[in-house]
Amino acid sequence: MLRLFTTLFVLVSLSGCATTGGNADMPIEDKVMAAMEAYHDGKWKRLMSFYDKDAEIYYNSDKNPLSPKEAIAGSETSVEPLMRYHFDRDSMIVESFVDDAGSAWVVFYGVWEGQFQATKRTIRVPTHVRYRFEGGKIVEEHGYWPDHVARLAYEEAAGQ
Repeated sequence: MLRLFTTLFVLVSLSGCATTGGNADMPIEDKVMAAMEAYHDGKWKRLMSFYDKDAEIYYNSDKNPLSPKEAIAGSETSVEPLMRYHFDRDSMIVESFVDDAGSAWVVFYGVWEGQFQATKRTIRVPTHVRYRFEGGKIVEEHGYWPDHVARLAYEEAAGQ
């Protein structure tokens, strides 16, 4: 259940960003927003298009990275028990920077909210995610959030 929930945040996720066309010429901040929109809309192939095929995705750990395929499959499964999920727009902050090694990063802060179909329970989870880009693609992602509240809510919904 923990692994299922952690993959929920593969591209941790925003909503309401209009996107058109391909990804190539977008600024990296816009790529993160568009990828998150794809997550919210359940457009899993589009979401995959923002990642390098060899990207490493870490959730609440610095070990045992997921591949984009694994993380997105987990996200797809994780949203099944939810009647709705999104990031609170008022809580979102998206920043970009280039580190001393010349790597381009986007940092996201926000509060994810989801409501379970079985229990109607709504949970809110503060989230922090960092994305490193190379060649216009996400090559590394690190997501952190307190997962105990969500884990308990998923377990409760599974017992209904």
